[in-house]
Amino acid sequence: MNPSQLELDRNITTLRINSSELSKMSNQELIVLLNKTIENIQGIAYYWATLSAEKKGILQKHKEGEEWLGGPFVSILTLQYYIDYLEKNDQLDINKFDDSKNSYKVFPNKLIEKLTFPLLNAEIRFSKSMNFEQINEYRGFKQRIGTDSGSVTLILGAGNVSSIPFLDTIFHLVANRSSIILKLNPVNDYLNPVFQKVFHEFIERGFISVVNGDIPTSKYLTEHRSIDAIHLTGSNYTYENIVYGRVLNDKERKLSQLSKSNKKPIFTELGNVTPIIVHPGKWSNSEIKFQARKIVTAKLNNSGFNCIAAQVIVLPKGWRSNDKLKKYIKHYLKKIGDTTSYYPGAVESLKELQNNKNYEQINDQVCSTPFMVSDLDSDEQFSIEEVWNSTLYFKEIEYTDYEINKI
Repeated sequence: MNPSQLELDRNITTLRINSSELSKMSNQELIVLLNKTIENIQGIAYYWATLSAEKKGILQKHKEGEEWLGGPFVSILTLQYYIDYLEKNDQLDINKFDDSKNSYKVFPNKLIEKLTFPLLNAEIRFSKSMNFEQINEYRGFKQRIGTDSGSVTLILGAGNVSSIPFLDTIFHLVANRSSIILKLNPVNDYLNPVFQKVFHEFIERGFISVVNGDIPTSKYLTEHRSIDAIHLTGSNYTYENIVYGRVLNDKERKLSQLSKSNKKPIFTELGNVTPIIVHPGKWSNSEIKFQARKIVTAKLNNSGFNCIAAQVIVLPKGWRSNDKLKKYIKHYLKKIGDTTSYYPGAVESLKELQNNKNYEQINDQVCSTPFMVSDLDSDEQFSIEEVWNSTLYFKEIEYTDYEINKI
């Protein structure tokens, strides 16, 4: 049952009253609450993961592991990072600063990071006009200095990965010291009792409120005068409705300026047409098979309902291994066989593609979720639009940096 406007007003008022206390909270006090949150997750992890798996139709199947990794595991891991940051936030480490590039190394920092992401490094590069002392003084200014007035942030939760609403909430809680009203997506609002338990201490002190609701609920909250900022994980159409009061046409999207009906600060993650760009070379057969498995995993993790799910495989035209890579991608798609299309609208969109002669179904016709492939040139709308199902596209482009026919 969706909350009434009166109930929402009461929740927001509670958050507003207590927001000033949260904004002044010391790092040590916040660490205590975050550690308690970890304990809460540990106590409810089994219910969290298996509930999500059941609702997605993958309970007691090999894909159930995705709900453990994408739910309680990553939530605890992220909390540990925040706690580590809050405990060691006094000074930057001069040994991680590179004077020549005016950059600061941020990844990897732990053994598990080196093992999980080998050969991957990350750094933050700063303006050459700033020296190390200035960077150390002004970094994270708002989080470290805080404000006495407090604020209330609306989180419009993602419906695909169970940890995302949690992680978005924790980010604004820690980075901005903002009270949170978390409005869950109707796709996974079954997680409400999970988050009530996980955030128990924060809810008890009036720093977080978790509510369900449909589009009218979201509209009421986004326009509420006591909401200071909005965080949205969703589609660009939802974003446009919030900010401009309507879905924009293509001409309006190209304008450099457009009048906004909602001028609140808004943080957004709006999906993506994720490319996997293949560089030509003398690939061995085992390397091609390995990369094909990675591509299929990137497509079918969470049944393709990830904003970073692989969508377009960009291949160098004329590369001698193009056909072989495509063959192995199709092989591993067929080997997986089937999954579940739990997200609303996915079954219908896949049925439409099944009837399109430009698409090829890789798995068996009897499978509940068809794995479709196509050349992007035959359906170019998906070069700019997220397909949001189990469909994969190939795109060959001219490649002139090397004589690829000799490679």
